[in-house]
Amino acid sequence: MVFQISIGDVLALSKLAWSISQAFTSGRKSAPAEFQEVQNQLSSLCHALDSLKSLSLRHSTSADAGSGSNSITPILQNCHFTLEHLEMLVSKYMVIGDQEGTSESQRKRWREEIRKNWKKVRWTREGGDLARLQHNLGVHINSLNLAIAVLNSEINQNIGHQVEDVHGMLREIYTWFTRNLKGRVTSFHKPSSEPQDGSPELTFSLHRGNPESYDAAPICDNASFNAEWLEHLNKPVFQCNCRHQRTVYGDAHDEELAEYFVSPVSLIVRLNGLSQSWKIWLSSGRTSRLTSLIMSNIPSPKELVAFENVISDLAITAARPAIHQGMSSIMVFPSINPYMELPVISVLNMLCDTRRLYNSITNVKLTANGHRYSTGPIETVQLVHYRNLTSEGAWLFSETADVILNTHSEAQNFDITDDGISEFTLTVDNQTDVAGGENASHVLISGTDCLSRTKAGRENTVKGVYVEIELRDEDSATYLIWQLRHLQAGLLLFKIQQIQRNEKLVFELGLGLLMVYDYHIPDATLKLAMNLKTKDYRLLFSNASRSICLSIETVSSKSLQQTAKASELYPSFDNPCWVAETNLDGVRIYQQRRRASLICADAHTQQLLALMLQSVVRGESA
Repeated sequence: MVFQISIGDVLALSKLAWSISQAFTSGRKSAPAEFQEVQNQLSSLCHALDSLKSLSLRHSTSADAGSGSNSITPILQNCHFTLEHLEMLVSKYMVIGDQEGTSESQRKRWREEIRKNWKKVRWTREGGDLARLQHNLGVHINSLNLAIAVLNSEINQNIGHQVEDVHGMLREIYTWFTRNLKGRVTSFHKPSSEPQDGSPELTFSLHRGNPESYDAAPICDNASFNAEWLEHLNKPVFQCNCRHQRTVYGDAHDEELAEYFVSPVSLIVRLNGLSQSWKIWLSSGRTSRLTSLIMSNIPSPKELVAFENVISDLAITAARPAIHQGMSSIMVFPSINPYMELPVISVLNMLCDTRRLYNSITNVKLTANGHRYSTGPIETVQLVHYRNLTSEGAWLFSETADVILNTHSEAQNFDITDDGISEFTLTVDNQTDVAGGENASHVLISGTDCLSRTKAGRENTVKGVYVEIELRDEDSATYLIWQLRHLQAGLLLFKIQQIQRNEKLVFELGLGLLMVYDYHIPDATLKLAMNLKTKDYRLLFSNASRSICLSIETVSSKSLQQTAKASELYPSFDNPCWVAETNLDGVRIYQQRRRASLICADAHTQQLLALMLQSVVRGESA
C-alpha cells in the first residue's frame, strides 16, 4: 500500500513535543524533581518523531510502504492526545518571569502552586497522575520505535530486492556474454588483484610516535613486516633491511626493532588527512607498555595497496574482541549503521594530531533552536574518522568524522555542566563550513550535529548546531583550523576511493584499459554505488594500485536511464567528477567538470559495460 503518513503532521507533532520539552527544561529550577524524568521522556519522544519524519521522506518515493505503516496512525493519534493535554497544562501552570536580557522561553517558570500541589494535577486526559503520564509517554516512545524499526526493515528489504533483481539481470548478461562471445574472451581484460612475480617488498621508515619529530632520524629507514607476524603474536612485527642497502643511519637495526609485538589493541591509522604517514600501536617488549610508532616513506603506489591490505587485516584482528566479547574503546566499538539499521564494528581509520591543543580551549558555545550553551574549559580534543566492518566482512567508510571535546574535570559555573556532561561530539563532513571568527582566537563550525554524553552514559543529539570555539591564542586557533581541514581533505579522499556507509554496492566490473577524460587507466575497475538516502548513483573508477581514482558524483536515476538508453555504445556523463592522484610526492585532489565518456580498449568489455548499466535501469523500472 502507499505510505499514508503526512510528513506535515509528523513535523507538527514533533514541534509540539519539542515545545513542551523546552517548557519542562526552562522551568526545571522551579519544578519538583519528579519533572526531570518527564523532561527526558519528552526529549526521547522528539527524537523518535524526528526519526519518523526522516523515514517518511525515505518512503515518499517508495511504491510499496508495506503493512508496517498501518500501525503508525493510531500511535500518532494517541501521542497527539497526550501532548495536547500537556500543552494545555503548560499554558495553565507556567508564567513568564520579568528577567531582562533573556528570551521568553528562558524566563518561563512553573507557578508556585504546581510545586505544592503537583500530585493533585490531572496529568492525563483520563485524570491520571504523573506516574501514569510517564507510563503513557513510555508507551508512545516504545510503540514509535518499534513501528519505525519495522518500516525501516521494509525499506531495506525493498532495496535488497531491487539489488537482487539487478544481480539476477547481471547473471543473465553474463550467460549471454559467455554464450555469444565464446572463443573470443581471450581479449577480455581482468584486473590483476594478485601481486605480480618479482614485485618489490613493502618497505617503509619507522619513527618514534611523536608527529612533531618526523624530520628527525628514523629508527629504521628501510623496515618491512616480518612474515606471518599477524599469525604469531610472539614474533616481532618488523625486520630491518638496511643490511641489504647502505644507508646514512647505519647498517642494521634488528635489535631495536625486535622489541615491538602485536597487542590486542594494535591498529594502523592514517594521520592528518592527505599525509603519507600512519600511526601504529604496538606492545613494547622493553617497557611492557603500549607504544606507538610512525610509518612513512612507502616507495610506490603499488606498495601502498599492499600496505592498505595490511591495515585492513590488522583492523579485522582488532575488531574480533568487539565482535565476540562486546568490548569497546575509542579505537574499536560495536555500532549500528544508521542507513541500514544493521550492526557493524566501527574501527578507527584516520586521526589528526591535536596534542598542541591540550587545555587550549577556554570555552565552546553551542547555539541551536534559539538556545545557547557553554561547555566551559575543554581539556582534550580528538579529530577522528571511522570505517565500519559489516557482517559480510566488507569495509564501509563513514562519510563524516567526529570532533570529540572532553570537558575539564574541574569545570564549574557553566550551565551545561550542571547536568554532568563530560563529552561533546561534533559531526563534520568534507563540506562543513569551518572558518575563523571575528576574534582571531575563535573558530566557527556551522550546521553540525552535536552529541552530548553525561558521565553516566546518557546521550542526547541536537541537529543544526552553530559552534564557536574559543581558544587561548591566535596560533592555537590557526592550528585547529588546519587540522580540521586536514580531516576534511581525508574524508574527501576516502569518498573518492571507497564505498561509503550510506551507499550500497550495485555491481563491480573489471574494464581493462579505460579511457576517460585525458586519462588512460590500465587495469581499471568500476564500482557502481547507490546512495541509500537519495537513491542517486556514484561511479568509482580506479587502477589496480589506486594511484588514480575517479568518482563521478550524484548520477540520478533519470540521468542513468538516459545514458543507458542512448543509442551510442559509449556511456557519457555531465556530472562533476573528483580525481585523486597518488604519487611519491603525496596525494593531489581536484575536480573535472567536462563531459566524461567511458571508452574501453576492449570492444566486448565496452558492450558488457553498456549492458550492465542498462540492467540497473531495468531493475529500477521492474
